Amino acid sequence: MNKLLIVLFSIITYQYCYASLNWNEQELGQTYSIEQDIKLYRDEKKYSLPAKTKLKLIEKSALSMIKVHLHKYELPGCTLGAIETDLQLIPVKKRSNKKTSVGVNLLKGCRLEIFVDMEEYSTISFLE
Repeated sequence: MNKLLIVLFSIITYQYCYASLNWNEQELGQTYSIEQDIKLYRDEKKYSLPAKTKLKLIEKSALSMIKVHLHKYELPGCTLGAIETDLQLIPVKKRSNKKTSVGVNLLKGCRLEIFVDMEEYSTISFLE
């Protein structure tokens, strides 16, 4: 009986140990992994950030005038140093029926910006 309880507890808690973080739970200086492929474009040219790409959160701020939170990340080991992309709406694949998206663009120097609507800031992100 005890072994069964331990196995059930392990299965239940496993999904939370490796689950996505909410946007508002992310901390400066921490490194996160992307859970889904992200495709960004500039003049019909595509740049991909595959799932498991590492991002280090270097800045976060509230842009009240446009009602979004801005997270800035650096991409350790990035080789796209001089490339900038257009702002893209990227759907956040969630475990619920509600569909949301965030604005994402890549800046020179391998900096990734993510714009999250203030109303969606406490929802699940695509980072773990």
